[in-house]
Amino acid sequence: MKDTVRYPLVLLLVCTAAGLALSVTFALTYDTIQRKDDQKRAKALVSAFMNVEVPEGVTWENFEEKKIGKKAVYTGYADAKKTSLLGYAAEGEAPGYSSTLQVMVGVAPLGEGQYRILGVKVTAQQETPGLGTRVADVYTQDTLWTAIGSMFEAEKREHRAPPTPYEKEAAGKLGVKPEAFPLRPPFQAQFAGKIVTLREGKAGGLQFTGDWSKVKEGEFADDDHAVAAMTGATISSKGMATAIYDAIIFIDRECRKTPKE
Repeated sequence: MKDTVRYPLVLLLVCTAAGLALSVTFALTYDTIQRKDDQKRAKALVSAFMNVEVPEGVTWENFEEKKIGKKAVYTGYADAKKTSLLGYAAEGEAPGYSSTLQVMVGVAPLGEGQYRILGVKVTAQQETPGLGTRVADVYTQDTLWTAIGSMFEAEKREHRAPPTPYEKEAAGKLGVKPEAFPLRPPFQAQFAGKIVTLREGKAGGLQFTGDWSKVKEGEFADDDHAVAAMTGATISSKGMATAIYDAIIFIDRECRKTPKE
């Protein structure tokens, strides 16, 4: 057999075998992947409405889902009977420095095109390690010595700041202790309470005027608009804001309502 026939034939057989292997692997793992994605989305939804990290095994069902094409918008309620509106949530995305930032955003409508951010949760990002990835970093007061010391304590102690008002309120709604919540990435936590305004289909209002070193310590700007950009990762920071805007524009288009009394 001539090389001009043999080489393409071998390449065809290798590619066919690889394609079949990938197809079989995908078929066998598809349900598991979907289940993991659904669990991830459900936890992100709670984070977006309550600005906390969700402990394992905790569920929250006070919301309704409305599918719009491949996307969805969620209506959250403050009570199990779903009579008191908490707000809306949706996923948004925008280019970062080296990847696409995807976030789940929860907001409360204020009227006149304004929304107050309840919380945000980064659901996907592949930014630069040590820079843009800090959108998902947590900072703890633990040291090597406190970690070693806790191994010998009869009761494990948490070396962390006191529970935030968000954690206290969410604890009551989820039926857990405030101390049960894992540490929350401060970059994400700082967006809660900020106001975004929509005009002519465009969103704005967030201003990068804060001090990043203070945000790392859990001290956020006492302002309706000020947020801090990560030092050395301004593009990732602004991408995060754009992804938040993307979600809120989608929510406004699909759920243009005024707050319920």
